[in-house]
Amino acid sequence: MELYIESLHFSDREPLMLKRLTLNRIDPVSAGKVFGIVSVVMGILFSLVSGAWMMIEYSVSLSNRSGSRLEVVFATIVLMIAPFGMGMFGFVLGLLMAMFHNTAVRYLGGLILEIEDDSEDDD
Repeated sequence: MELYIESLHFSDREPLMLKRLTLNRIDPVSAGKVFGIVSVVMGILFSLVSGAWMMIEYSVSLSNRSGSRLEVVFATIVLMIAPFGMGMFGFVLGLLMAMFHNTAVRYLGGLILEIEDDSEDDD
C-alpha cells in the first residue's frame, strides 16, 4: 500500500493533512455482501411503493368491475419475492464489480483515494 501525505495551509487554521491511499484490491465476497444488503433494502422500498400503487389500481379496477383476485395474489407473491431476488442479483453484481476492479488494477494501477484526517491529537 502506497501512502503519500500532503499538507494544505489555510490562513487562520492549522495545516490540513490529507492522506493519499491507493486501493489495489477489493475482496469480492465483501463487495457482494454489501451490494446484496443494499439491494435487499432497495427491493423492500420498491415493493412497498409498488404494492401501494397496485392496491390503488386494484381498488379502481374493482369499481369498474374489471379486477381479478388472482391478479392480486400473483402481484403480492411477486412483491414478497422481489427483494430477495434483487439481493441475490446485487450480490452477484458486487462480486463481478470487485473481480473486474481487481483485474483492471493489475494493468492500470490502483484507485487513488485522498482521505482527510479530522482527528485531533490530545497529546
